[in-house]
Amino acid sequence: MVALCTNHTGVEERCLKAYDNSKASMDALCAAVKDVTKKDMDIHGVTEANAAIGFTSSTYSFNLPPKSKSLKVNVALA
Repeated sequence: MVALCTNHTGVEERCLKAYDNSKASMDALCAAVKDVTKKDMDIHGVTEANAAIGFTSSTYSFNLPPKSKSLKVNVALA
């Protein structure tokens, strides 16, 4: 029990930092895909509204746009 309690110290701050990093990476990924493909990419993560009420999971999921016939676009996405 002591080990669990000791390890718990700072977990709230670590979770908030993980959420901030997740949000930043989602924003960067969407911007990079838009820059290369000129299209928006669907990404699913915690909404700003959910974060405002305290739900700050650091997970998200996405699907990259389908492969283009252009090698240049595919290389840029990679």
